[in-house]
Amino acid sequence: MLAKFGSCNWFASGSVFFLLSILFLRWLCSAPGLAPDGCLQPCQDPNDGVMCDACYCEAFSDGIIKQPINTWSNLGFVSVGLAVLFHMTFATPFARNRFTEIPFYGVLYGFVGIWLGPGSMMFHGSFTALGGDLDSSSMDMWIGLVIAYNFVRMFGLRVWAVCLIYVGIVLAAVLLKPVIGSDIIFAVLVVVGILSVVVVVCMRREDVAWRSLQWFVWAVLVFLLGWLVWMQSQTNGPWCFPDSIWQGHAFWHLASAAAVAFAFVYFWLAPDRK
Repeated sequence: MLAKFGSCNWFASGSVFFLLSILFLRWLCSAPGLAPDGCLQPCQDPNDGVMCDACYCEAFSDGIIKQPINTWSNLGFVSVGLAVLFHMTFATPFARNRFTEIPFYGVLYGFVGIWLGPGSMMFHGSFTALGGDLDSSSMDMWIGLVIAYNFVRMFGLRVWAVCLIYVGIVLAAVLLKPVIGSDIIFAVLVVVGILSVVVVVCMRREDVAWRSLQWFVWAVLVFLLGWLVWMQSQTNGPWCFPDSIWQGHAFWHLASAAAVAFAFVYFWLAPDRK
């Protein structure tokens, strides 16, 4: 018998989760003695102690949030995560695939989507090394979930096995980060995530239909668009305007949030091959 999605108000739970995450991480990242992020460099005189952002373009503000636009743009992730949980609360389960039959996958996807927001908000708000670790780890958690769920589709694994794979991916990313760097780890995970969908299709584990597959294609395209804009908008880049409301890194956040949403639609619509 299929579990009833609406047996719990996941939307309300997600809202509380977001608020508690913000409060906890704000307290954590404001603790005294935290190391600054590696992107902080002396603004002019190396001896005056005044530091500026050397990576993400936006000029620091005088308030408690160092980069307001890059910080608040992360609400895009939170909105997508809450929309997923709203859908999971009121949707009626039906036998199309595991996302539509088993609430666990969609609910976890929604909470991970929400977590992408606070992690990055704490980084751009505090510019501490801890904030940077929270930011990169949240991204690894999302793409790791995509990979783990595609293992389900490939081999028909049970939920507990998927949890082990997912935790293993995230822990491996955390442990390897000091060795090869967070950017390389995330890039590798993104490539593996895309290839995992390709493998599912090639193994004919889903009934391929453009109606569903197009959402995966759009997710990849909008993700790449956001990344390209970000690369051109880094500090001293051609699209970098430190004092402008336009921030290419904020665009990257919004484009990535759209990719998270499109990937969810793909997983919801893609029919499993019986």
